[in-house]
Amino acid sequence: MSPKIKVLLLGLISLTFSIYGYVISERAVENFRKSEQCFKNVTYELSPMFDAHTLLIVDSHVKTAHGLMSFEDFCKNMDLAETTIKKTLKGYEKKLGSDAEKEIFLSLEQRCEETFDYLKKVKKICQEKSKEKIEELISNGELYANTDPTLDLINEILEKELLLSSDYNSVSIKSLKDFEKYVTLFMGFSVVLSAAAFFPTKVEKKLKRRVK
Repeated sequence: MSPKIKVLLLGLISLTFSIYGYVISERAVENFRKSEQCFKNVTYELSPMFDAHTLLIVDSHVKTAHGLMSFEDFCKNMDLAETTIKKTLKGYEKKLGSDAEKEIFLSLEQRCEETFDYLKKVKKICQEKSKEKIEELISNGELYANTDPTLDLINEILEKELLLSSDYNSVSIKSLKDFEKYVTLFMGFSVVLSAAAFFPTKVEKKLKRRVK
């Protein structure tokens, strides 16, 4: 094999390696980005929305009914809950990608609208400062009828986001491992071709004999 062919082969292998490496790296980075986005959805949007329903709404009802929270703090929590839910809902909507996510979001948006309707009713009770009506919302199940379905849906979305994040990570890791194998193969070819460059060809041997 002539030196020119050896150099050409090394060049082709290097070019192939560079293109493949770039594609794999971009794919891995994109999947890691998607995985990070899923994690951010859980951390910055869905978890605060979940807490708004459990800590700000449900927990405040129970504490107020038992005299452990003033009506002033109760009303503040209801306002904060509504603000938090609207903010996180809007933030989550901006980060939707697939049609499946958008479909789930419509269900979540509908559930949150029902929460807002419930909060309007509660705010009227705030103005009346009626502890009995708060107790009634708990005893007749109206509080939990409004919050439980939403919490179940948020939990479902949380689980899907975490599974999706894990899937993206798995794909990225697999791509990097495939790239590692390709690098090993490339190094093997490079060593063989580089070593071959130090061995004279048959033509070179014959020319040397004629010179003698």
